Amino acid sequence: MNNLQKLTDDAAFGDSNLSSGELGDINILIGINGGGKTTLLESVYRQINGVLSSTNSDMNICFLREENIEYDEAQIISVFNSIINEKGRYLNNTLELIQSIYPSIVDLSVSYDDRMLYVHFEDSKVPFNVIGAGFYNIVRIIVGVWRARGGYILIDNLGRGLHLDSTDRICDYIIESVAQDNTQVFISTHCPTCLSGFRSGDVESNLKTTVINVKSAYQLPNDVIDAEISNF
Repeated sequence: MNNLQKLTDDAAFGDSNLSSGELGDINILIGINGGGKTTLLESVYRQINGVLSSTNSDMNICFLREENIEYDEAQIISVFNSIINEKGRYLNNTLELIQSIYPSIVDLSVSYDDRMLYVHFEDSKVPFNVIGAGFYNIVRIIVGVWRARGGYILIDNLGRGLHLDSTDRICDYIIESVAQDNTQVFISTHCPTCLSGFRSGDVESNLKTTVINVKSAYQLPNDVIDAEISNF
């Protein structure tokens, strides 16, 4: 896969005053609340889509927006069915991630009869959506990483609704998946655990992590972004 090398100010992507140094495999947008991280992430999404459209590429792209927190039952069932049937590293990595946060969970299954992902405990099973918002956030990221394989994943406000220990383990999960699938990642966050988790993990995985400080990013008429950013 040809990673996006830098953010540009090409008018074809509807952006203005938008440039950065060389991007990495994992790119973390940081900055103050309300400073424009989400706005800039939307701009990155448009830039990637522009590149894919202009080259007629069929690469995967998945954008997990913070405001779009409703789950798509059909998508979750389809993805987890594929992961379970694959019976390979994705299933192992997924179970390892979930069990590191919820040690009492022993397995996962999909039922097409009632269109549900089930979580198995030692003596029972329950629908995944009764466990809580934190578990759903983990499921959402697993689905996004699977859908983006070999392409691009954008995650808005990683760490929202997650315990710090969970966030650290999710960083490890993303790093391992990205290293094996050659996926480029763009994340906005104000969570220090995310920043330290990715920076420590990229050493072992030989991935490059780039941190982008978003000083400001504003939506102008005609979907143009005016942004001031810098690389750490």
